[in-house]
Amino acid sequence: MKIAICDDSEEIRLEIAELIKEQCPEAAIYHFSSGEGIIGSPNEYDIIFLDIAMGGISGLEAAEILRERQEKSGGKKVSSSLSPLYLRYAKGGGIVNV
Repeated sequence: MKIAICDDSEEIRLEIAELIKEQCPEAAIYHFSSGEGIIGSPNEYDIIFLDIAMGGISGLEAAEILRERQEKSGGKKVSSSLSPLYLRYAKGGGIVNV
């Protein structure tokens, strides 16, 4: 199983990786510090942990690019869930147009 963790905080990436390894020791974990990094990767992943608010390409933008790429290739679907609270924050901050 290939799992990608994309977060601009190394501390958070390492914490998530540690939790994954406890539950799924055989997983191959790939670390990315930016949206640009993960969308530049040629790999497809079984699971992606994606930070929403990052400098440069946001997690929302990266998710959309990954979703489009995977739909074109017939790969697995990318899904996300956002709380209404975050959507209000994102809309107010100009991150997304809801």
